[in-house]
Amino acid sequence: VKTLTLEKYISEVVVAVVEGVQKCKASADVWAAVEVISALHQRFPDTFTPFLTHTLARSLAPPNKQLVVLNTDQREREESSRILKQRVLLRIAGELWLIGVLRNVEDGVAALNSGGAAVGEGGVNGVKDNVAGFVSSPIKEMKEFKETRTSGEGFMYTVLKDLVCHNIRVDPGDVEQVSVYLNMNSYLMTTNINLREVGTAAPINDENNTASDRDIGLDNENEFTDSDSEPIVSASQRALFKNLLIEYFKGVETRLIKEHQ
Repeated sequence: VKTLTLEKYISEVVVAVVEGVQKCKASADVWAAVEVISALHQRFPDTFTPFLTHTLARSLAPPNKQLVVLNTDQREREESSRILKQRVLLRIAGELWLIGVLRNVEDGVAALNSGGAAVGEGGVNGVKDNVAGFVSSPIKEMKEFKETRTSGEGFMYTVLKDLVCHNIRVDPGDVEQVSVYLNMNSYLMTTNINLREVGTAAPINDENNTASDRDIGLDNENEFTDSDSEPIVSASQRALFKNLLIEYFKGVETRLIKEHQ
């Protein structure tokens, strides 16, 4: 990645990356995908990252309203396909947001100009050639991007808000997606967990997870500094997530009670 000349093919690379990560099943696959994307982000921060942000945001968008014109079988197939795709993308996007590759939905751009530069990019910066050993230290990257990542609502909050609040009707598929995502990330999104604790705090959520998955990046405790005791997700953002999810599940509860009365 550090030496490849890919400027003319950034759009194709982003499309291939988004399609490829949907095949990730085991945790090891997810970590590998995050490393590859991190390396591309560091090499092409002004082209790859804005277009990736836009493409992921579109892929995680609420279902198209045109689905209502389909018959029941077609609509169920479309919804099932969307849920399966977005479940994996939510996990990947969450990891990328936590390490600072994704920041805000507004950073995304829909196209690149003839010179390969992002059109209308929203101030996405990075380290172009700092790819040591395929990807730089995740701890260093976390500290570099912490301040920018926590400005605004953040990519994951915007995506989750749009996904779960796209209409008044409660979609069981969306409830399941949110529950699965929270099961994997609630310890980061709603509790005061810092970088020093993240490796031991993460729960095992699927049969493919192993102890080694949780130990990635934690082999050298000397890499941690005093700043690593700061929460990964700021208090203001944790409050946003909590309020969003409380209101959402209250709506789910109200709808289910009405349906079973």
